[in-house]
Amino acid sequence: MKIRSAVLAVALLSCAEPAKPPPGPPPPLETGPHPADATDTKPPTSLPGASPVPAPGTRTVLAEKTVDDSWDKMLVAGERLYALTDVNKWTTGPMYVPAARLWSVPITGGALTRHLELEGLASLAADDAAVYVAVTRDLSTMSTSRAKAPTGRVLRLPLGDGAPTDVATGITPNVFALDGDTLWFDGFRMPKDGSKPPAASGVKGALAFAFDEGYVYFSSGKGSGEPAKPDGKNGRVLRMPKKGGAPIVLARGLPDDPSGLAVDATHVYVAAVAWGSPAVENAGVVARIPKQGGDLEILAKDQVLPRAAWLSGDHVYVRSGRPGLPGAIVRVAKTGGAVESVLTEGTLVYATMDSTSLYFSSDGTFRKEPFERLSPAVLVRFVK
Repeated sequence: MKIRSAVLAVALLSCAEPAKPPPGPPPPLETGPHPADATDTKPPTSLPGASPVPAPGTRTVLAEKTVDDSWDKMLVAGERLYALTDVNKWTTGPMYVPAARLWSVPITGGALTRHLELEGLASLAADDAAVYVAVTRDLSTMSTSRAKAPTGRVLRLPLGDGAPTDVATGITPNVFALDGDTLWFDGFRMPKDGSKPPAASGVKGALAFAFDEGYVYFSSGKGSGEPAKPDGKNGRVLRMPKKGGAPIVLARGLPDDPSGLAVDATHVYVAAVAWGSPAVENAGVVARIPKQGGDLEILAKDQVLPRAAWLSGDHVYVRSGRPGLPGAIVRVAKTGGAVESVLTEGTLVYATMDSTSLYFSSDGTFRKEPFERLSPAVLVRFVK
């Protein structure tokens, strides 16, 4: 589970989610390969070919985590699942500050490979050749990280064998996305090869990005520049031409945190929730808006903490729940209807999706008194 001091949570982790004690054990997983050692630092030397896809409904443990880090964001690239973990590191401050490590495992299961030790919290993007890692701030020495100049960076790690290289430094990439040849983050854009420095993008206060051929779509929430509404309905979805121009608002009045975003040929899909009380947090929505503008259509209401969204076939898939506590992946038809449970997990942390499968992390199970770990923290593949 994540360990954060009260001071660091306020000073460093904006939008931090309140911690709760671990729940009781969920139903056991069907397990696959279990590596004995999750600290291997040797990177894979070649990219594997496409692996056979197991039957729908197959649920396989890809790897167990034997270190005390907490799972964080993840994505699939080059037939591997890449996952960040958070760890508290001692600085010259002196104090503990949150930092990240990057790991990967084959999507068929195997040993976790540790790739990178990072100087702060991070996020991920990928293309067919590399994984891009955005470090929000360099927290390795608190004296320098308190400076006004941004201390974050973006680095590129080739898929297969290869050393990481810096793409950009002196930035603050809090919300990070890759589209074609362009990296987008926090009001800036730049070529993914680092051939030009970051330039203003016109996108401000983004909580999530989505793209089509001509436009960038992004969501924003409370504190994005507009006067705050006391009803917790500060969420917006906006659209802007990639070549430049003023953003236009496609939808207003969503819950404060519309952090799930996806697009298809006709619509923008959004998962949004507000924070503050159980009633508010259980009143999340999944909605869609025509890409050219129009009425906001609620596909599902009264959803528990919807935090991410993906599209597959005729459905919108959504991760719900607080990281490390009971959570679920659900889906609803793009046109609305009944919300279907795809999977549930007693300590669901993060999730991602590719064309065939959902991938998620679990913190395992615990006994409260006396405190004891009953099952390990794992990465799991679930075939849709």
